Amino acid sequence: MVSPLVAKKYVTTRVQEIRAVIWKRLKDNQRHVAAGQLLLLTMSVVIAGCFGLLRPTPSDWVALGSITVAMLAVLLVSLRINWSRLSALAGLIFPAVALAAMGTLGHFTRPEISTSFIGLFVLCFAYTGAFQPRHAEFLLLPIAWPSYVATVGTWNSGTAIRLGIVSAIWIMLSEVLASLIHQHLRVSQHWERTALIDDLTQVGNRRSIERRLAEVLTGDVLVMCDLDHFKALNDVAGHAAGDEVLRDFGAIIRGCLRGDDYVGRYGGEEFVLVLAETKLADVDDVLRRVRRRFQRLHPTVTFSAGYAGHDDTHSAEQTLSEADAALYIAKDHGRDRFVASVTDIVRA
Repeated sequence: MVSPLVAKKYVTTRVQEIRAVIWKRLKDNQRHVAAGQLLLLTMSVVIAGCFGLLRPTPSDWVALGSITVAMLAVLLVSLRINWSRLSALAGLIFPAVALAAMGTLGHFTRPEISTSFIGLFVLCFAYTGAFQPRHAEFLLLPIAWPSYVATVGTWNSGTAIRLGIVSAIWIMLSEVLASLIHQHLRVSQHWERTALIDDLTQVGNRRSIERRLAEVLTGDVLVMCDLDHFKALNDVAGHAAGDEVLRDFGAIIRGCLRGDDYVGRYGGEEFVLVLAETKLADVDDVLRRVRRRFQRLHPTVTFSAGYAGHDDTHSAEQTLSEADAALYIAKDHGRDRFVASVTDIVRA
């Protein structure tokens, strides 16, 4: 026979394992899985913890033990599944198992026991509304209805009326939660995008550049562009004219880039470009295209650029520094020109 100390140690170890996995999934954006696992764990703890207060018979204890073991078994199996490969709807297994457990509890125990936990049905639909795609609660109703009837322990006109009322409450709760969370996500995404956009030029800002640099791959080319004599332009024509030049420059660069390319305003009149999977020989073509379109709007304003190819022997910041050094060479040699980094020239 297993001693209480060994049993306690085993349970503690399993709980710590479950907690560690759930916490990891919360950080890995698998919140619907972590929340589903918490749903099963919470219902198991609530039912097991309160069961003894309801004066159960030995057969009631057997039913409780079987249901609790089944729920925890599903929970432990879920810890081993790679949920990232599955649809979000796969998370419905958690409320489905919880609802089936409630129905089983109602079938094998006295009504005065099973009805004490009837409020737990709401948790299943709250989870569905908060963590599953909209309208997913309708997929749970075929499981929830017989489980509710089994929990109540009888079927008559009164049960039918109550079932209709609680069904409406379940659906409304899920839909309201889903609507609120969807709205919250839209607002959050809007503000996140806004936080990464430069207000004046509508290209990426410094924070956006840092994020994009973290994703640079071997074969990408980093470009530093700088408007020539921009301070003099501001002094002579005014800051409003300078702002217009910056806006137009940003818009023209965006129009010349491909879908995987990127542009951000580094600061002042400096812009960073990331040309994805681009040959160094093709960079001049991109920059000349920008120059042609820009000079149609501002024929007296020029820009210089330095660029460097990225590989896995350098960090993105080091590659950007090489592009910046090439930009200064372009400035020193008369401006209005495009220069490859010293490293790329040596390689060529």
